[in-house]
Amino acid sequence: MAQRPLGELLKEAGIITDEMITYALTIQRVSRERLGDVLLRLRFTTDTEVARVLAKQSGFPYDSLDTFVPAPDALAQLPFTVAQKNRFAAY
Repeated sequence: MAQRPLGELLKEAGIITDEMITYALTIQRVSRERLGDVLLRLRFTTDTEVARVLAKQSGFPYDSLDTFVPAPDALAQLPFTVAQKNRFAAY
């Protein structure tokens, strides 16, 4: 089963327009970047919107890391400096 294009999914979600897709695809042909990266660079979408659509495209659920709370025993495995640098809360 073929995956639907990212631009089509973002359009279906009401995030971007046909004109935005056309413009981004024009840039993509020259830059050879992934479409999602072009759309982000142009600020036509956010990384969260792209992540949600890519998760849907792949058949995976989307879970925001902003609200994810790691298990305390998993956090305990991290060196303190890593946890502090990445602002993990349970330290």
